[in-house]
Amino acid sequence: MQDSGTAIQNAAAQARDLLLAEAARRLGLPAENLRTENGAVISPDGKRVSYGELVAAGMLHVQARPKSKLKDPTTFRVMGQPLPRVDIPAKVSGGAAYVQDLRLPGMVHARIVRPPSYGAQLTDCDTSAVEKMSGVIKIVRDGNFLAVVAKKNSNRSRR
Repeated sequence: MQDSGTAIQNAAAQARDLLLAEAARRLGLPAENLRTENGAVISPDGKRVSYGELVAAGMLHVQARPKSKLKDPTTFRVMGQPLPRVDIPAKVSGGAAYVQDLRLPGMVHARIVRPPSYGAQLTDCDTSAVEKMSGVIKIVRDGNFLAVVAKKNSNRSRR
């Protein structure tokens, strides 16, 4: 966030402006009369239109602006406020603290087989020995892309 927070803040503000404009069009009201809150645009009479309802195909495929109209910092409810670090206990105890720690029912894992150097081309690959290994579900090859899909994740790096 320290390197890209301003860009993300401006992108979010631009997306909010696009959603407000679409809500204004649908509700027949000036955008200035609308407000955003909890994933919805709200009219003065309390009518709510969710962001999901407002998003039309392609409406967010626009050229990013370097600067957008930002919210008044005095209206911030989360930014700049201390929040409890709910992630710390899992990090300290070795629990599921990161996305790669998640283990879902029926989950399989994959490893990409990386080339020895940048720009290397995969010309031939005998996968027969790997396919016979316990837990291997599938070998995926698409041009120069090669991956192994298996039932269990091994965190050991092998070359």
